Formats: sequence, structure tokens, C-alpha cells
Amino acid sequence: MAGVLVEGWKRRMTLAEIPELIRRCTSTVRLTCACVESNVDQMTAYCAELREQFGIESVPVYISPVPLPRPERSVEFHAVEEAIRQADMVVTTSYHSRLVRKAAENVGVPAVTLTVNTEVIETVQRQIRNGGVTLVCVDPEFGNRLRAMYADTLDGPGEIRVVLADDPEAMAALNRDEPAMLTLAARERLGEGFDFPPLLLPHSPTFSAHTARELLQLIIRLNLSAAERQDATQLLAGTGA
Repeated sequence: MAGVLVEGWKRRMTLAEIPELIRRCTSTVRLTCACVESNVDQMTAYCAELREQFGIESVPVYISPVPLPRPERSVEFHAVEEAIRQADMVVTTSYHSRLVRKAAENVGVPAVTLTVNTEVIETVQRQIRNGGVTLVCVDPEFGNRLRAMYADTLDGPGEIRVVLADDPEAMAALNRDEPAMLTLAARERLGEGFDFPPLLLPHSPTFSAHTARELLQLIIRLNLSAAERQDATQLLAGTGA
């Protein structure tokens, strides 16, 4: 916080001016973000982080888990265009980035390709090398995605063991002494009263610092544009024009 205030001081800003500047940059308007993904677990995590950490209203947009070779010629591509047209921004993963970025460009909406926090990646890689990862999730497609993400670390697909939250027998058989990777969607499905094993990733943010910076730059730009429009409207109202 002292570093932020010092940067303001360098620009000849007083302490009293900084809260109002932050408000204009982050809270002039309530932004909406279309989140384009193909599995419940990633969608749930991304929408929650956008809402809780960045104050953005998230709109889930589900698409096929299989990337299309020529997405701009597909029915799904036009459906994505329509779904994101009313949003202030759109986010997706590299898995669907080609389709989403082209659709966003066509409708004039800024797009961010989400990347994962390096701490999450390193923790999962370390656990794979130490005997494998138990993933508790809702959507089996997320298990396939995780295996693809860590293919360079895996000696075999069995090193990522997928347990579905809706499978009571598999959940009952979980080793309660072994750390597990539990998705937010699975936690919500099971409820807080469930006897969870130790969590492999209890507190790490999902997004990388690079993604956080991209999102914050967009939030600031969109809020300042809205603030300038508000100022112009008030000026016109004050002159009776």
C-alpha cells in the first residue's frame, strides 16, 4: 500500500485524491464478462474468481469441449458472437482462444486468454512426480483437460486419478491421508459438511499475475471511459444544452 501511495506522491497526488481515483478506475460501472469454457469445473472457478476478486459480473457461455478446425465457419462460432455481444469483455482459456478471440474481434469486445497461476502449476507437477494427483471434480472433461495440461510431466494417464463428486462409492474410497485437488464445483456439490481429504491447493488464486494485470488494465480502461461519459453528460446538463 505504501508503494501505491508513493507512486501517487511522485505524480503530485495528495492522499485525499487517491481513494476517488481508485473508485473512478474500478467502480464507476458494474462490468459484465462473458466466460467461455466447456467444462463445469473451470467455468465455476473462473466465474467465482472474476466476481469475488475483481468485482465483475460473470456470464457463463458453454461450448463444445473439442476445438473446431475452422471455428469461424461453424454454427457454434456465431452462437458465441451473439452470447458475448452484450458483455463488456470476454475471457477464455488457450484451449478455446482461437474461436473466442475471433468472435470478440468481430463484435468489438476485448478478450483475455486466461493463464494459470505458476504456483498452482508447480504444486501439481511436484505432486505428480511424488506419486500422482487425485482430482475430485464434477465434469470428467476437466480430468481430460488436466491430463492434457500436464502431459509433459506425466509418465501415464493414471498419474492423475479422477474422482467424480457425484460418485458416492469413489468418494467413500478416497484416502483421507492423501492430499487431493478439489475443484470449487465439487466442493459446492458435496457441501461443507463433507469430510474432505487434505487439500493440495487450499488458497492459491487460479489466475496468473499476467492475467490479473490484463484484467485490471481492462477494468481501469472501461471504468475511466464510463467516467468520462458521465462527466460529459453532467457538463451538458449543467449548461442546459
